[in-house]
Amino acid sequence: MRAGAIRTILAVAVMLGVWQAACRGLDLDVATLPAPSDAWQGLRDQHAVLLPALRTTGIEAVVGLGAALLVGGLLGLVLAIARPVRAALEPVLVVSQTIPVIALAPLLVTWLGFGLGPKVLVVALIAVFPVIVAVSTGVRQADASVDELLRGAGAGRTRRLRLVELPAAVPAILSGARVSALLVVPGAVAAEAIGATDDLGRLLLIYNRDGRTTLTFSCVLLLAALGLALWAIVSLVDSWLTRRGLLSER
Repeated sequence: MRAGAIRTILAVAVMLGVWQAACRGLDLDVATLPAPSDAWQGLRDQHAVLLPALRTTGIEAVVGLGAALLVGGLLGLVLAIARPVRAALEPVLVVSQTIPVIALAPLLVTWLGFGLGPKVLVVALIAVFPVIVAVSTGVRQADASVDELLRGAGAGRTRRLRLVELPAAVPAILSGARVSALLVVPGAVAAEAIGATDDLGRLLLIYNRDGRTTLTFSCVLLLAALGLALWAIVSLVDSWLTRRGLLSER
């Protein structure tokens, strides 16, 4: 994990460096493409507006991710251990992924209002599918020989679930969480575009509409940083569990 984190940091630093050099070397107009230093200056100038908006978007993303992990983990477990439920729900889940969640957002706002609820629900709907797939696949790939050994020793369904299948679900849910952590921030921004007043998604639309390119990129950098932070937190949890022997090396 440490090596992976270093590689990620270096990759981001190189990307920002190339971006900065290209803007300065080509003498690009800041209204066309601001350099990272320009976006940083915009953030410093408007931090009183941008940072509270980042906090609001961060809350939506974190709560939505937590809901996706909880619901996706439970539903993935049910799909893995109950074949009739899997046969009935899998086609529904697949079809649901063909429906743009953002198309449902106006309805959710109508039903639930303009508060936190509809935004969290949109984020959770976008992030839940990778968790369901990861957990369902992980549990079904649990060591069949160990499960058969416990069955032969008279272990009931609940005990086999606790000793074999649930441990298999932990690395699976973390794998799904890493994917979902990169989806929740775009999901939050999409939800905010429907109806919001004090978050980054709304500010992004306003700045883009008004041609304030530098502040638009300030918002983009903050959103990217938030997504990377969520991904890093999940990866750190994975690494922490692995170091303590609670997860196997993958």
